[in-house]
Amino acid sequence: MKLHEFSPKRITIIAAEDVDEIRDLVCLFLATPGYLVLPAANGQAAPQVAAALGGPIDLLLTDLDMPGCGGLDLTKALLKVYPRIRALLMSHLMSHPRLRFLGKRQIAFFSQSLSRANSCSKP
Repeated sequence: MKLHEFSPKRITIIAAEDVDEIRDLVCLFLATPGYLVLPAANGQAAPQVAAALGGPIDLLLTDLDMPGCGGLDLTKALLKVYPRIRALLMSHLMSHPRLRFLGKRQIAFFSQSLSRANSCSKP
């Protein structure tokens, strides 16, 4: 039995990431338990991907730094169309200068330091 079979509705996630390998891995990871994952190659493509679905979007999972339209700008744009959407912003930086709250909505922020992750490997 898959995870989504326990839910009355399937959770829909937009994964906006400009690095193909990271986006593919995130999509694979989230689709495996049964989430509906819509990949978007960048911040400009994500609203078009959402509109093509024609239904509600539950979560935006996005890179904070993307050329053209970064994660904060993308989140603001999607909140106008999908006011109930949740957003999870990712960055390779431990602390990002643009991180802030959008109105009264708290934005979750996940940061993984590559140097810290590499320090766990054997010498």
